[in-house]
Amino acid sequence: MKSRGIQKIQGSLAMKVGSLIAAILIVIFVILIVATYSFTKVQLSNIIGREMHLMSERNGTQIQSMLHTVEVSLDTMTSFVDQSWSDTGVVPSPSATEGEGTAAPQMEISAVCGMPLTDENKYVEEYLIEMALSAVNSNEDLYGVGVFFTEYGFQNNIKDYSFYVTPESKRDTVTIYAPYEQYANEIYFAEAVERKETIVTDPYNFDGVDMITIAAPIIRDGEVKAVIGADISYANLSNFEVDLTDYPSLVLSLYNDEEIMVYASGSTQDIGKSMSEFTPNQNELQAIRTNMQGNEAFSMNKVRENGQRVVSFYQPVTAGSDTWWMMTALSEADMNRDVTRTAIILIVISMVSLVIIIGASAVVLRQALHPLQGIVKTANALSEGRLSDEFEIVHSKDEIGALSMAFQDMVQRQKDLMKDIGDHLTAMAKGNFTMKYENENLYIGDYRQLMLSIQTIQDKLKSTLSEIDLVAKQVSLGSEQVASTAQMLSQGSVEQAGSVEQLTSAMRDISNHIKTTAESAEESKLQTAQTSEHLSNCNEMMQEMIAAMEEINETSYKIEQIIKAIEDIAFQTNILALNAAVEAARAGEAGKGFSVVADEVRNLAAKSADASKNTSTLIENSRRAVQKGEAVVSQTANILASAVDEAKVVVQMVMKISEAAEKQADTITHITQGLEEISGVTQNNSATSEESAAASEELSGQAQSLKQLVGQFELGQRNTDY
Repeated sequence: MKSRGIQKIQGSLAMKVGSLIAAILIVIFVILIVATYSFTKVQLSNIIGREMHLMSERNGTQIQSMLHTVEVSLDTMTSFVDQSWSDTGVVPSPSATEGEGTAAPQMEISAVCGMPLTDENKYVEEYLIEMALSAVNSNEDLYGVGVFFTEYGFQNNIKDYSFYVTPESKRDTVTIYAPYEQYANEIYFAEAVERKETIVTDPYNFDGVDMITIAAPIIRDGEVKAVIGADISYANLSNFEVDLTDYPSLVLSLYNDEEIMVYASGSTQDIGKSMSEFTPNQNELQAIRTNMQGNEAFSMNKVRENGQRVVSFYQPVTAGSDTWWMMTALSEADMNRDVTRTAIILIVISMVSLVIIIGASAVVLRQALHPLQGIVKTANALSEGRLSDEFEIVHSKDEIGALSMAFQDMVQRQKDLMKDIGDHLTAMAKGNFTMKYENENLYIGDYRQLMLSIQTIQDKLKSTLSEIDLVAKQVSLGSEQVASTAQMLSQGSVEQAGSVEQLTSAMRDISNHIKTTAESAEESKLQTAQTSEHLSNCNEMMQEMIAAMEEINETSYKIEQIIKAIEDIAFQTNILALNAAVEAARAGEAGKGFSVVADEVRNLAAKSADASKNTSTLIENSRRAVQKGEAVVSQTANILASAVDEAKVVVQMVMKISEAAEKQADTITHITQGLEEISGVTQNNSATSEESAAASEELSGQAQSLKQLVGQFELGQRNTDY
């Protein structure tokens, strides 16, 4: 078998062990990375979620505080007006006491509309102006504050009363805002009047400014007298906490109670849009609405209209009598960004550590397994049959040292075994089959089977050669006897061949005579068959003649019937002519011509009757002649039929004679062929006998040569009986 050559230890065992260690380390590191990633993802997601909850809560609290501050200011103003009017019992007016004959109250001019006001209304006006200016100047979130009364709602003689202040307004510059008809249908006024409670409007644009209005009604005796509104611009709503450095996808949105967006961080284009436009999934939208009904903060994952997956945090905000919602949304990609970054760092650190560990393991394994190269070299030398190569001994107390010592003992034992077996086989090659093993102590364990096998081969060869020697002697004697017998058999075969040749010649003559008889019988069979065929043809023609005679007889019978019919017709015609003559005689002169015709007809009928009788007589004679001929033909046909039957019998007999002659000829032919084969076999036997005699003499010589060859081996005591 072709050797595989020396394999480097680091290319096999070291590489396998290193690969196994690397695979185990990779699995461990992968498990650690996955576990760390999962744990980190959960923890970071919880941290970011808490951070978003806190941010949403802070922003909700901020807008809640802003709205609450404005609502408190509005409540203070409405409460003051309501309390002032409640103290007088009615809304003051210049004509409130004129009908009672008392002096008219002292009147002061309104700073807003320039109309006379009662002391109470003047005081209310000054308070409202002061509070409105104070509110817009102290609260930077306010764009402006307005007071809008219904028709004659402030004072019975003043139809339109309203004013609006901004941070730039001064006390002495506050004037009438607009007629009642101009603001009566504005959303901030109309909705507050309709609902009779504090409301927060949807975003709207006023003089190019996007804003919302918080409107509180002043109600007297169940009727709205005025609406105080505070405007908050979109610019003031954008002061929420939005840190886009860590979370670029962070979005803050504020929805009112009708799910209309009031505020959106970073863009004003989405203000006024419905929540459903940003939540296309109806199931998610329904889940949001269900959670909002609890009026508590919540969070959920959803898919936006652009397909982005986000985590949304909702914080309730009280706006007047309604509940608004502050939404803080962050994409899942941003939430998982730190997790991904951490995972990448872990993977890089793990890969570097893994490379270092694998490299160190490879170096250690290479140094530890280096002595195995010598053992592998020795094993390859053993596999190639080179027992004389030097063996490198490893002096260590570990398994490799023990393996090296075991290899040393194995190599030495192999050398001793090969030398002992070689000596034994060399002696056998020289013909000595009587030697014994002197170093049986080398053959221990499975090696003893090798010794026993070689010993068995030696004994078998010795026994076989002894038997060959004995057989050679027997063959020599037997070949001499065979040669003598073959010579006698050859002589007898020659004599037998002459006798068979004479018998074969006699059988050929008999065969020729039988063949001549068979040929004559065959010609007689053919001639007889031809005669029988002619008789059969004559018989067939005679049958056709009988059939023709029968047809003539039948035709004569039919003609006879026709003639009888003609006679009957002539008889009837004669009777008719007679009757016609009688009738003509009765007619007298008029029937004379008819009487002549009747006579002619009667004469003609008489002639026809005579002719038919003559014809009938002739046909009757013809029928008798035909019947005689038919009888003669029938007898002739019977004779021919008998002749045909006898000819068939003769043909069958001739055929049997011919077949018997053919069978005799075939039998004689087979006998002749058998004799020829016997003659050939006899001649072959004679030749074979001569060849056997020659082969026996040659076999005797080869047996002597074989005895001389076997005599060269030392087989111990020989059998000398032959």
